[in-house]
Amino acid sequence: MLLRLRQPIDFDALDGKPIDIVFLLLLPESTKGEQLSALACVARKLRSPAVKTALRQARDATQTLRLLESE
Repeated sequence: MLLRLRQPIDFDALDGKPIDIVFLLLLPESTKGEQLSALACVARKLRSPAVKTALRQARDATQTLRLLESE
């Protein structure tokens, strides 16, 4: 689940900036090791300033999903 917050919140981030994009990953306990792979994939994607900007400007869930699925 990806949430874009209307009001950024202070989350004690490493860069000191408030956060406005929140990602929630829920997986069954039986998926040992897959959690880290999924989390790493999301982290790599959200590291890109261009991706974060595009996510903030996405108009709907379809556009957001396309951004996350793109290479």
